[in-house]
Formats: sequence, structure tokens, C-alpha cells
Amino acid sequence: MTHMKEVDEKSFVEFVNSNNVVAVAFSAPWCMPCNMMKPVFEKLSLTQPIAKLNIDQCANLAKENGVSTIPTLVFFKAGKAVKKMTGILNAQQINLVFAELKD
Repeated sequence: MTHMKEVDEKSFVEFVNSNNVVAVAFSAPWCMPCNMMKPVFEKLSLTQPIAKLNIDQCANLAKENGVSTIPTLVFFKAGKAVKKMTGILNAQQINLVFAELKD
């Protein structure tokens, strides 16, 4: 069962503007590193505003946000992309960025 919100072309802007700081995980179902990150993102989504975006279904959003490698986690503050993290990450790394951006 998934707790993590999934955004698409229609809901992306609404999600990005839903909180002062949010993150969007750009990924794809066929991406092995993305699948490895899924449990980390799922757990974090219980306490942090994180959503996932399937780049196969939303290629334009990936391009607009400069995502060329997946998994990529893009952090938005006040609706603007402010930080990107690519590759395998741990919850502590992600929480540190949330804390940094919320200050």
C-alpha cells in the first residue's frame, strides 16, 4: 500500500505550491535505482511533503525541471525549484535538506 502522493501534469503545480517546502521524486517504474529508493520515499512521505512523478508520463515536467537522470529529487520552496539530489539517497540526507530549506 502506498502513502506517497503521485503527481501528474495536472496536479504538479498545485502540489509544488501546497507547502512552503516540498519535494518531487522524478522516477520511472523500470528504473532499478528508483525502485530501490521507493521505500525511503514512502516512509518519508509520512512526515514530509514528498510526491512522486513518473517521467514516462510527464516527460515535459522532467525537461522543464532539468531532470536528465533518475532518480532525481527536486526540492521546491515557495513554488520554485531550489535544489536537486540525484541517485541513491538516505532519509537523513533528505531530512537535512528539508530542515535547511525550512529555516
